[in-house]
Amino acid sequence: MLTSFSSVSAEEFQGIVESDDLFFSYSEKGNLCLDRKPRKRGEKSTKAGVSDEKVTIVATCDRSGNKDFKVATRGRISKKNLDKALKGKLDKADVLCSDSHRSYGAFAKTNTILHKKFNTSKGQRIVDKVYHVQNVNNMDMRLRKFMESFNGVATKYLQNYLNWFLVLDKIKDSTSKMTTAAAIEFASNSAWFDYKHQLFNVLIRT
Repeated sequence: MLTSFSSVSAEEFQGIVESDDLFFSYSEKGNLCLDRKPRKRGEKSTKAGVSDEKVTIVATCDRSGNKDFKVATRGRISKKNLDKALKGKLDKADVLCSDSHRSYGAFAKTNTILHKKFNTSKGQRIVDKVYHVQNVNNMDMRLRKFMESFNGVATKYLQNYLNWFLVLDKIKDSTSKMTTAAAIEFASNSAWFDYKHQLFNVLIRT
């Protein structure tokens, strides 16, 4: 349904770029043949911490307003996952701000990008009054709130919902919502129909 929104992804980032990984429970919702024992709605994963029961999303943004979410892998993210999610998108980036996980450090080194890493759990929030990950963390928070209304999304459709969130976010931040909606390439008649259909489904559930 929401595949029409796939072109919303930012093609490139520039200047100071922030990136983060966040996690959603792996879901085979709607599948009749599961590779595990089915869980009840809202039931927690059986494995503690980051495992293959979690789907990793790479969230990225820059100070020019470019934003993106990409489904990357199941379990802990790797440099290879970052290479795929951010391929060709940081050619104009000057600095990459992220958490201290080694995959980001290896990615920045390979792509010769200055890397500023943060451990927010230890109070490391800003460096030189410029570098931080507050924007991408805010993105993460708003995405989680958006996803709560769906009571779980099948992992195979997760990227479509991430794209939908980006569409709504782009329109929300515009000073002229109608102009922006019309100007977005993917806002074709079919895409608009998909959006209204999904919005209707949300409304009847609330």
